[in-house]
Parts: sequence; C-alpha cells; structure tokens
Amino acid sequence: MEDFDEADEQNEEDLMMLNDEFAKIPNLMEEILNQLKQFIQDREKYHLGKEYIQYCIKQLTDEDQSLAKQFLVPLFPPKEPKK
Repeated sequence: MEDFDEADEQNEEDLMMLNDEFAKIPNLMEEILNQLKQFIQDREKYHLGKEYIQYCIKQLTDEDQSLAKQFLVPLFPPKEPKK
C-alpha cells in the first residue's frame, strides 16, 4: 500500500510539473459539479454534456456503471423541445 501512495504522490507531482490543467484547479469536485450544472441549465451544453457523461459511464467498470447510472443519468432526463 505504501508503494501505491508513493506512486500516487509522484504522479500528482509529475502532472503539476507538466502544468496539467486539472492540477491547477483548487477544488476539483466543486469544479465538476459546476460543469454539470452548466450542462443542465444551458440547452446547447445539455446535449453535449449528456453525450459526454454517457461516454464516460461506458468507460467504467460494471459496478461503477451501475452507480453512475443511478446518480448521473437522472441529472439528464429527456428535455422537451423548444416551441
């Protein structure tokens, strides 16, 4: 377990040295939630966000897919077309 922690810290340091954009975000969880809110509130972003979330869910393990479908899919119900 100690090796895993050390590798994780080294990976984080490597990303910071590479100026990775995610390493610059002080609160990643809050940033992700804000992006999801934008996906939901903006009609154009809604469609892109829904496609992106569905793509991401497919990359997960079966167990994690079940959790994602339980919590993320309800955020993107079918929208009524604009009249």
